[in-house]
Order: sequence, then structure tokens, then C-alpha cells
Amino acid sequence: MADALARFGFQRPDTGVALRRLVIIGTGAASCCVTFLVVIGQGLIALCGLLAWGVIAGAAVAFERYRNKAVRATPPVGPDWFDTGERTIEPGSRLKVAVYYRIGSGQRAYVRVE
Repeated sequence: MADALARFGFQRPDTGVALRRLVIIGTGAASCCVTFLVVIGQGLIALCGLLAWGVIAGAAVAFERYRNKAVRATPPVGPDWFDTGERTIEPGSRLKVAVYYRIGSGQRAYVRVE
């Protein structure tokens, strides 16, 4: 180190010690900052990945609930159920279904029509 300092024109003996301290402090601070940024970056990437999988799972459940309605063989029993007169073709099985409505809860039931 002393030879290198002499080549660059540093003649004082304590200059090498001061430069060595500066390099050590600078290297430590830089590596600390880099480590901090890497840890934070990995945490954000992991959080985004978990969030994406949660959104995908939620969308899949919502789609399945919307798409696959249970089709019954017989109409529901009870005085609060009535036939709405709606007739549709169920997309998954291509069955013709009638829609029944429950007045108290707003629940709908789908019944296969022959």
C-alpha cells in the first residue's frame, strides 16, 4: 500500500491509514445499502407473487360459482317459492332449466325441465 501511495504522490505516512479507513467505511456502507435494498426487493417480489395468486384463486372461485349453478331434478317445496317463468339453457350441460325464486331470501333455484 505504501508503494502505491508513493506512486500517486502521497508522501505522508498517515495518508495510507486515512485512505484505508475511508475505503473500509465506504465499502461497509455500500454493502449495507445493497443488502438492505436486496432484502426489501425480495420481500416486495414475494408479496406481489402472493397477491397475484390470491387474485387468481379468487377469480377462479367467483367464475366457478357464476358458471356452475346446481340444477335440481325437482322444484323446491314450500309456500314462499314460485316459478318466475324464466326458461334458459344451462351452458355446461345444455339442459333446459326453469328458474324458481324464494320471496323471503331472494334465493334462486334452477330446475331441469323435460
